[in-house]
Amino acid sequence: CTVEESPAAILQKLHRQMGGTRGAAVSIAIIDSENRTVTWSGIGNVSGTILYEEKSAGCVTLPGILGFQVRSTKDFKYRWNDNSVLVMYTD
Repeated sequence: CTVEESPAAILQKLHRQMGGTRGAAVSIAIIDSENRTVTWSGIGNVSGTILYEEKSAGCVTLPGILGFQVRSTKDFKYRWNDNSVLVMYTD
């Protein structure tokens, strides 16, 4: 995987490479501070929230298990600023 690849493309590669395993829940975030964006893609129960000074934004995670069952992957864009905090969590 390279930095030039989107999180969704990386998840697709991981899904193919993890075939035949128990699988995993995975979320990937690429923070581009220069363009003030976060590109996010997630499969399974690894959630994310971006905290801003005035509010927060929940990151969309699609259902599935990498290596077992994934219907689709998709990149989602969120805004980012110097005071933003990304919190990623799972059960």
